[in-house]
Amino acid sequence: MLQGWPKNIIDLPRFVINPSDQLEIHTFSDASDKAYTAAVYVLNIKKCGKNSTFLIYAKSRIAPIKSITVPRLELLSVLIGVRATQFVLKQLELKDVPVTLWSDSKCTLFWIKNHSKLLPRFVQNRVEEIQQADFAFRYIPSAHNPVDVATRGIPSSKLKTYQPWWKGPQWLVEEKNKWPQWEFKYQEDDEINK
Repeated sequence: MLQGWPKNIIDLPRFVINPSDQLEIHTFSDASDKAYTAAVYVLNIKKCGKNSTFLIYAKSRIAPIKSITVPRLELLSVLIGVRATQFVLKQLELKDVPVTLWSDSKCTLFWIKNHSKLLPRFVQNRVEEIQQADFAFRYIPSAHNPVDVATRGIPSSKLKTYQPWWKGPQWLVEEKNKWPQWEFKYQEDDEINK
């Protein structure tokens, strides 16, 4: 196993930005019954030239041994996404930078948008912390979520060339009016109180 490791070493480009360029932070989160994760990307909007994105920070955690529902794990992935984003903003000393947090969990986005005291205490406590962040929260289908591989697993040999992980979705470098628009209308069911 260790003999094959040097073949899969990944070289990452240095993070350099021009002070005249505009920056945005985009954080993607995901969870499965095995793990939950969040990855923070910087979108560098150039005045001249092509926009670029790159992975700046990622955090993954193994799901607890004690059984926990996937909607709650998705909520935890958004929470570590919020914390990771706040860490990046502080470390890079970025102020007044727009932040968008993307999740493929309609249930979690419903909890965040429609916070209620009727939610279970576990959910309430995490939603309250998430809502303190001044971020935009948006839905992204799992097929377009670049961090899906972190919760499902991917061999290091394939991760090395898997561009969505390193650069985020391709459409992120396009103008916002060209971004896919995913609207969701959540139908209340028993998943809300899990």
